[in-house]
Amino acid sequence: MITYNEFMKNLESGDFLVLKCKKCGTLNLPPKALCQECFDSELECIKIKNKGKILSYTTIHVPSTKFKDRAPYTSAIVELEGGIKITGIVLTDPEVGKKVRIETENGAIVFR
Repeated sequence: MITYNEFMKNLESGDFLVLKCKKCGTLNLPPKALCQECFDSELECIKIKNKGKILSYTTIHVPSTKFKDRAPYTSAIVELEGGIKITGIVLTDPEVGKKVRIETENGAIVFR
């Protein structure tokens, strides 16, 4: 089992860890106590590639307090291996289908 804080610390060091359900094989992100598909609690921590492709993006003009200094910024949904989708801030020219690398910057998930 891995907590969200452990997930972020590992991502900062270059390791992209997710939880894989031992029963149904679903990859779970963010980390959870139960599988999001079958609700089983037998989950194992595995490493996947920190690369994906942009599925959709939008520009944020009215941000949350945490990101007020970044506005306006572009946020995207990126699909990773196993069909996992994750949102983050795009630090490159956004384009649907573009391959990106997932990293962290100042506690935020970013795509380059």
